[in-house]
Amino acid sequence: MKWNNLLSLAFCATGAISAATPAPAKYQPEIRAPGNATTVTSGNAAFEACELAENCEIYNDPKHGKIIRFKPGMDPNSTWYHTHLSHQHSKRDTPYTYSIVNIGENRINYGTENPYNVVWVMWDACQATGCGNSYIYKPTRRVAPVTANGYWGTEEHWYSMIVNSRGSYSTWAQRNDMIQAVLQAVQVGQEWKEVSWKSYQYNGQNSYVSGSGSIWEGTQSDYFQVTLFSGRGGYMMATLAVTVGSDYSTPARAGCALIASILSQIAGRVSSVLSGAIDVASNLIC
Repeated sequence: MKWNNLLSLAFCATGAISAATPAPAKYQPEIRAPGNATTVTSGNAAFEACELAENCEIYNDPKHGKIIRFKPGMDPNSTWYHTHLSHQHSKRDTPYTYSIVNIGENRINYGTENPYNVVWVMWDACQATGCGNSYIYKPTRRVAPVTANGYWGTEEHWYSMIVNSRGSYSTWAQRNDMIQAVLQAVQVGQEWKEVSWKSYQYNGQNSYVSGSGSIWEGTQSDYFQVTLFSGRGGYMMATLAVTVGSDYSTPARAGCALIASILSQIAGRVSSVLSGAIDVASNLIC
């Protein structure tokens, strides 16, 4: 298979979303039937909707490559948005008919904490009309060199995953659908390995083992974004992105085969929480 800079899976889902969990008390999501994937195609179609949307632009992020964002002055909090789109939605409806789910090609070590639990903090970070540009710290552990005086070797080390959530939307329903889609995506492609550690101490005469053990460390993508459109060639309606990092996790580029497998699996999962046609994509040079 020939890989382009952008790998994408586009498919059309009929029906609508299942109940969102969890949700804020002020919003009670409707219970609907999951969508069914009807066609699967490949190509560079994922960002075409943004190029056609009057209020959307593609930004070349230094870390994550191409990402989608609102043009200045055309987001859900703007006069422009309410003039062009306010008649298309209500507080209990999600009228979008096309979505893009994008995952980063860089993978990082999440330590002992499941990546699902790490990005779950979006429920707290993203509220009524957006996520702002919030940072939440999620504790985890990994094996690292011993730093205490008189000791050497390796040991379990506590540190924090830094979760940066960004998003703009106009309804609770849009927010819930996008978070649910990210939580579906983050469950795909996790890689876990058992890592052993052993520390030593010197008592003035001899060296001895002061502790040993093992922990399981997980690896997953460091970036997820969901964007909703009124339709292909229509307006951009909402977007939500989450970036995960830490001072102790160096990003590593994923391989083409792994990304292709992840995209295929994500496509099947997000059709249960997003309505209409869906593109699942990742920037990758192979």
